[in-house]
Amino acid sequence: MATMRDFEGKSFAWAFWLAAAMFSCGAWWGEVAGLGRGSRAVLLVVAGCVPLAIQLITGHGLDGAWVARFTKSGSPGQYRRSMTVAMVAAVASGLGAWLFLVGPGSG
Repeated sequence: MATMRDFEGKSFAWAFWLAAAMFSCGAWWGEVAGLGRGSRAVLLVVAGCVPLAIQLITGHGLDGAWVARFTKSGSPGQYRRSMTVAMVAAVASGLGAWLFLVGPGSG
C-alpha cells in the first residue's frame, strides 16, 4: 500500500492529458461522436474534478506542472492555493456543464 510520502515529487502529467481529453470530448467533439447532453456534462464535471481528486487522494498539492510538491505541513500556503485552484476548477466545470448542456436555458 502506498503511503503519502510515496507521492511526493511524482508527476501527474498523465492526468492532465486525461482531463484535457475528457473536457474536449464533453465540450466539443462529444456531440459529433454521438454523446448526449447528459454524458457530455458528466465528462465536463469529471474532467474538472481530476486535479482535486489527485490532491485529496495523495495529500499533496499540485504545482503548475502537475507534480505533487506541496504538503499541508511543509508548505501550507502553497498547499491551500493549490487546493483552492482545484476547487474553483471543479465548481467551474460543474457550473459550465449545467449552464451550457443541461440547464433550463441551454441550447
